[in-house]
Amino acid sequence: MKRSHLSLLVVSVVLLGVSVSRSSAQDDKPAKEATGPRSFKDRGDLLAKTLIFSKEFTRVTDLRTKEGLPDYAAAINRHFGEGVLPNQNGAVALYEAFGPAPEGGRLSDEFFELLGMPVPPADGKYFQHFGVGLPVEKRRSLNDRYSDSWKQPWAEKDFPELAQWLRDNEKPVATIVKGAMRPQYYSPLVPPVDADGNPRGLVSTLLPGIQQSRSIAWYLVSRAMLNIENGNVDHAWRDLLACHRLGEMIGRGPTLIEYLVGTAITQIATHGQIVFLDRVQPAAGQLAQYRKDLAALRPIKSAVDRIMVTERMMYLDSVLQIACGRIAMNDLDVSPASGLEKFATQLAMLSVDWNIVMREGNRIYDRFDAAMKLETYPQRRAAMLVIEQELQQVKANISAKGFLLAAVTEGSSGKAIGKMMGGVLSALLLPALSAVDKAHNRSVQNRENLLLAYALADWKALHDSYPEKLGELVPDLVSKPPTDAFTGKPLTYHREGDGFVLYSVGLNDEDDNGRSYDDDPKGDDLVVRLPLPAPKKDE
Repeated sequence: MKRSHLSLLVVSVVLLGVSVSRSSAQDDKPAKEATGPRSFKDRGDLLAKTLIFSKEFTRVTDLRTKEGLPDYAAAINRHFGEGVLPNQNGAVALYEAFGPAPEGGRLSDEFFELLGMPVPPADGKYFQHFGVGLPVEKRRSLNDRYSDSWKQPWAEKDFPELAQWLRDNEKPVATIVKGAMRPQYYSPLVPPVDADGNPRGLVSTLLPGIQQSRSIAWYLVSRAMLNIENGNVDHAWRDLLACHRLGEMIGRGPTLIEYLVGTAITQIATHGQIVFLDRVQPAAGQLAQYRKDLAALRPIKSAVDRIMVTERMMYLDSVLQIACGRIAMNDLDVSPASGLEKFATQLAMLSVDWNIVMREGNRIYDRFDAAMKLETYPQRRAAMLVIEQELQQVKANISAKGFLLAAVTEGSSGKAIGKMMGGVLSALLLPALSAVDKAHNRSVQNRENLLLAYALADWKALHDSYPEKLGELVPDLVSKPPTDAFTGKPLTYHREGDGFVLYSVGLNDEDDNGRSYDDDPKGDDLVVRLPLPAPKKDE
C-alpha cells in the first residue's frame, strides 16, 4: 500500500512538473527565480476561477480585485468606515496634525480619499517627536529624563528642552485633543501594490500614525506633570483626560496593533492620574467631580470585532498571497528543509484546494469567536487555551516533510493537503488571541483600580482615613463589592501606614504579593499604592 501511495506521489510530482514547465514563460531561468513573484504573474487570475465565493470559504463575496480575487482591504474599510463622516472622525484630526508623511514616507492619495479629507500640504507645521532638530548625542543624553517626565512632576528650569518641545507642538496637539472628542474613529487600510498593480497583501500594510499617537500620549502626560509642578491643577487634569480619550480613540481602530496601542496609552494616562491624586490630594468636593469625569470616559471595548473582521480577513488574504506565490511558504516559520523538499513542497502546493485552506481557517476563527464571547475571563482563557494548544501541536510538526507525508499517506488529495495546510497556516498566521484577551482584561482592571483609588481618596477626605475594607465603599461610593477581573474573586486591599495597597493578580494569574513590574524583585500584579513610593534615584 505504501508503495502505491509513493508511486502516486511520484506521478503527481512529475505531472505537476510538466504543468509548471508548460505554464512558465521563462523555462531557462534558474529554479530559485522561478519561486519569485514574476513567475506567478497569472496565478491570481487562475486562482480566482477556482475559488468558492461564499461566507464559508472566501467570506467576502462582492468585492473583487482586478484579478477577480476577494478584496479584503476594501471589505475591512467598508465595515469600519461605513457611515463615518470626516467632521466626526477623530482620525482626520490625527492626520491634520501629523501631515502627509507622519513616519517619513508620504501616504497615498487613496488613504486621504478614504478619510474624506484633502491631502495635507507638505510644508505645514506638524507634530514632531521629542528631540527632532537636536544633535543626536544631545537627544540620546536626554532620553532617560524624557521618559521620567511622564512619571512624576518636573520643573521647566530642570528640563528647558522638554518645555520648549511642549510649546513648539501646542497647535497640532490641540487639534488632536479636539479630534479625540469626536464620536467616530476610522483609519483606512491601504496595502501597497506590486509592479503589476496587484495588492501586496494586508500583512504589508503600514499603520503610519501609531507611533506618533504614543508620542502624543507622552506629550499630554508630560505637560500634565509640568502643570502639577506649577500648580495648574485644572490644566493638568484636562491633559490627563485627553490622554485617556486618545487611547480609547486609537483602540477603536480596525487592527489589533491599534487596539493594543490604545490600551497602552490608557495605561500611561492611568499612571498619570494616580500621580495627580497623590500630589494634588484634592478635597472632597473636587474629588466628586474628578470621579464623575473618570466615570464618563469611554472604556476600551473588547477586541472581538477587530479579530473576527480584520484578523480573519488578514488570514484569508495571506492564504491567497501564498497561493499566488507572493508570499513564499518557505519564508514562514517552518523547520529547515533540503532543496529537494522545498521544491517538492512547492509542487505539492500547486495541487492544494485553497478553498479548503480558507474554510479551515474560518472554522478556527469561529471557535475563537465563540471562546472570546464567553462571559468571564477564566472561561475565555480555558476555551482559548484548548484551541491554541492544538495549533501549537500542529506548529511543532511543521516542515516540508509534513506536506509530503500528508500527500503520501492521504493519496495526494488536494482536499486532504488543503485541510492540513489550513491547520498549518492557522498555526503560523493567527495572532496570540489569548494574549489579546489578557490585554483587554488588564485594561478593564486598570480602569477599575483607578476608579477605586479615587473612591478611596473620597472616603479619606470624608473620614480622615482610608477604610479597613473595600466593602465599606458600598453603596455610597461604589455600586457593588469590587472583584478581580482575572480571578472573579475579591480584589486584594489592605491599609499600609497612612495609605493603602490595592491590587489584582494580573496577567500571570498569580498573587505576587502586590509587586508590580516596577518593583525589585519584579512582579506582575496590577497595583495601586498610595502614597506613591519616592522615585528611585540613579546610582
